[in-house]
Amino acid sequence: MKLITFAVQPELDYTGRMNIAIRELKARCAQRMRVEIAREVGVSAGFISAVLLGRKRPGPRLLAYLGLEAYEAYRRRRAGS
Repeated sequence: MKLITFAVQPELDYTGRMNIAIRELKARCAQRMRVEIAREVGVSAGFISAVLLGRKRPGPRLLAYLGLEAYEAYRRRRAGS
């Protein structure tokens, strides 16, 4: 197992996991305005923009809206690490 701090697929690195959330959010933003999504989720439109730009991690409310969840897993350390 890998150390997972966010998103849904343990075999992906952090960037890959963020991309899953960003791709899903972009798809939703293509259908609706960011302001509408932000209002529905209970966050600011600026926060939505920061997540889309990869500057912030999506919080619990946004993850729930996207149908994703954050979780943490552990693995054995490699020798010499």
